[in-house]
Amino acid sequence: MTYLLDTCALIKAAVEGEEALGRRAARVMRDQRNDLLLSTVSVAELHYLILRGRLQMTTALLGKAIADLKIRLIPFKESHANRCFDLPFPPRDPMDRMIIATALSENVPVISSDEVFRLCADLKVIWN
Repeated sequence: MTYLLDTCALIKAAVEGEEALGRRAARVMRDQRNDLLLSTVSVAELHYLILRGRLQMTTALLGKAIADLKIRLIPFKESHANRCFDLPFPPRDPMDRMIIATALSENVPVISSDEVFRLCADLKVIWN
């Protein structure tokens, strides 16, 4: 099955380790049969957090984490951007909206501990 990782899920897996993940999220990410996706929106968000000093990670470590976890990057497409307009509020955070819109457009569950993701009725969220 295919899953989209939220930015926070990648941070938890890469920086804090598997023990920081929810039980179901860890099981999904360990299963080699699953296809793990990460939006280029998350990559941009991670670079921003690194540059602002809010995340202690290097871009090299970020690249290594993506490779080690066998995550496939997907571009943020026009269809994803258009889906943002259909989302109710919250979420107010534009990055969250873009990640949610990507998951809905691609028709895949999202791996996230962010409670705001659960407010989107059409979105399947994997964590605990």
